[in-house]
Amino acid sequence: IAVMKFQIGEKVYVKRIGGDWILSEILHHKELENGDAEFYIHYEGFNRRLDEWVYSCRIISTEEFELEEQKHGSNKIYDITNKKMTRQQKRKFDEIHHIQKVLSILIFLVASRHGPYNSIIGKGV
Repeated sequence: IAVMKFQIGEKVYVKRIGGDWILSEILHHKELENGDAEFYIHYEGFNRRLDEWVYSCRIISTEEFELEEQKHGSNKIYDITNKKMTRQQKRKFDEIHHIQKVLSILIFLVASRHGPYNSIIGKGV
């Protein structure tokens, strides 16, 4: 049985998509098949509709955050965790945030604009 690193109701810092660390509260917890854990969190001061499931690699304790802030200062940009997402985590992240769909649309638009036939079409033939 895996031991939960964080408890439900605990205040932690969560790294948001933009890279900011936001004080959050853990609402739920679930163990994944690969042994990792996901936590359903609420960002303090944000609308509840922004609550989301996040992997444990994006969460740090308030103590760890404050220690790093003292070391590096609050004005400097730093990365507390240097853990990388696993392939499964990246796939799920991309799926949730529709990265693949957006990427395929961009590739199509670029290809249609700079395709091999545009030189013929673009010259009014």
